[in-house]
Amino acid sequence: MKGFIVFLIVTLLYCCSSHTPIRPVGVDPSAKWIGGVDGGYWIKVIQVINDTCINLRVFNDYTGKIEADKVFSAKAGTIELTRFDEKSIYGMFNFVTATQVSIKNNDDYILFE
Repeated sequence: MKGFIVFLIVTLLYCCSSHTPIRPVGVDPSAKWIGGVDGGYWIKVIQVINDTCINLRVFNDYTGKIEADKVFSAKAGTIELTRFDEKSIYGMFNFVTATQVSIKNNDDYILFE
């Protein structure tokens, strides 16, 4: 019974903690982890081109392989974005996949594809 309680406590602590996985071989050393305990991606911001276009390299969280290396553009009809740069944008990511990026801009979420 004690073993089960210890296992349960360790599991709960692991699931509730902020967790950055071990960086796989092949992931750029300057890439940042965007995700949670259920998965995510390693992201390298290559360039913020303007307020509606960002060039990103997206690495698989497990294999380290590049899943996207492209310019993501804000979908048509989005609101004007707050100015951001290569450093500040990391704190604005809502979610990232190989095909879409969502950035929290003030109280709105902007979808890039």
